[in-house]
Amino acid sequence: MNNANLTLSFHHIGKPVPLMEIKDNEQTRYSPLFDMYTFDILNDLSLPIQLHAFGPSSSLNVKIQTESHGAFKVSNIQKALQGKQIVMPLYEPFAG
Repeated sequence: MNNANLTLSFHHIGKPVPLMEIKDNEQTRYSPLFDMYTFDILNDLSLPIQLHAFGPSSSLNVKIQTESHGAFKVSNIQKALQGKQIVMPLYEPFAG
């Protein structure tokens, strides 16, 4: 892949947590489409962390539900994914 014209910017580190850890917090966002809960925090280095929890009806890939991940915004998603193994289709549970 030619990265010369591709811009990546860090968005967050996603960390799966038990649902009860964030479900009742008033700042937790909920995506009914994916039965997914997200709570935003900053770590000790002020990096954005999204704590993710999933309800029993979540259709998201098991890797998203069980493994931490780094998330980036890219200037051209098709180019960024070219030649890569895709474990799930693109999704946006929350705008932005």
